[in-house]
Amino acid sequence: MWWWGVLLTIVVFLGWLSPTIFAYTITYDPIPNQPKFTRIPTVCAVPPTDDQLSQNQLNMIMEEAQNRVQEWSAQLQVGSAHPENWLIKYLQQNPKQTMKFDASTCDIVMAFKPQPNQNDPTQHNWLGVETYLSDYGYRYIEIYYMQKDYCQNSISDYNHPGCSPGLLPPDELGNVILHEMGHALGMNHYLSDDPKVNYFWATSPNDAPSILVPFAVVNPYHQLIKTIDLDKIHQLYNYEGFLAFIQKDTDPFLSLTATAYLIERNGDYIPEVGVFANISPQFYSGGQKIKFMITDMEGHLIDEESFLASRPNMGVNLTPQGFPPGTYTLTAIYSGMTSPEISFKYSGYEQSNSNLSNTSTTPQPEIVQIPSWIKTNAKWWYEGTLGDDEFLKGIEYLLQKGIIKVPETKSMTGSSKEIPPWVKNNAGWWSRDLISDQDFEEGIKYLIIQDILKP
Repeated sequence: MWWWGVLLTIVVFLGWLSPTIFAYTITYDPIPNQPKFTRIPTVCAVPPTDDQLSQNQLNMIMEEAQNRVQEWSAQLQVGSAHPENWLIKYLQQNPKQTMKFDASTCDIVMAFKPQPNQNDPTQHNWLGVETYLSDYGYRYIEIYYMQKDYCQNSISDYNHPGCSPGLLPPDELGNVILHEMGHALGMNHYLSDDPKVNYFWATSPNDAPSILVPFAVVNPYHQLIKTIDLDKIHQLYNYEGFLAFIQKDTDPFLSLTATAYLIERNGDYIPEVGVFANISPQFYSGGQKIKFMITDMEGHLIDEESFLASRPNMGVNLTPQGFPPGTYTLTAIYSGMTSPEISFKYSGYEQSNSNLSNTSTTPQPEIVQIPSWIKTNAKWWYEGTLGDDEFLKGIEYLLQKGIIKVPETKSMTGSSKEIPPWVKNNAGWWSRDLISDQDFEEGIKYLIIQDILKP
């Protein structure tokens, strides 16, 4: 009866390879009391301030952070009808500067520490932790980058006798980040009601069924983002992306202006409407279009045109047909959100703008390079430590030095109107490298074109 022994060996071996022969129940639900995102989320990563880390080790940690955030974003976008709505932005703090992360900028703050609090016995085995800080309005992740001791294929703490902990290898560190990001995106652990099955997923050479099984770092080549993880997060947002639950009447624009005028083309004068739109960074995601609609006072649609929003600040020219002089309204739609209506006049001869006052045509200034000290001024101005006049003196310097090109008859003599709040917001974002130099320059152009910087 030797074959009975062979059969018993095969059954035991197969039982170790797969827990599916046992009866167990899976729980994989959203995290309770953690609100859903209502904008394109931004991850703010805080590099560790650990003198024991070399520059190469520090670079490895931060590269893994960025790559794993981008991995979640890229996989969520695959197969989506609106992939741009699954964008996850990544912002890294400059270790040599201080930056206050807050809910107006950051939706997820990711910090790195050598190990959890070893004075708390409940934290000895932690690889990372994610929690929603309701008082601050963002998710907070801590990643522990020192390697735990794995002795005799068992999971122990950071101070196991006879083992020498060191820095986590990139793949294992990356899996911790993927795991905690899964929590930040809304999902709880993928758990069996049988602890032996959970342990099997964490330690066996087989693929784990989810990136959110506990202790997923143990076998980094077998614990990856799985289809079920993506499906659960897609379901959480009704397959529409992170903007699925935003109120559709939310105004996504910091500012929206319209100016109507005649322009000469090939000897003919045709009407044109110049529109300047400034999308709030919390709603902006590349790859989407803005739809602009012009209606007359009776509600008839006069013109409808769409443009790709390649940057948050953009100016476009609309060319309505059958456009007699009169008063019109402009509406813009972005990511399913609609702006309030703004009114503007078209006289047929003179330029007019959205506050219904006629203005003369002002040539577009040419902007080249901005000195670095202007960025420092912008930061202080945004923070309130520098007044409007001092900030405008910096703009005056740009004009005097020809960094901003304007007609020779123009010179900066002061501000004739109040500076719009969105210009100061732009300055603050630019000072923190949240928007490009070109986007900041658009704000300066707007001040000159609208005669807020009056010649």
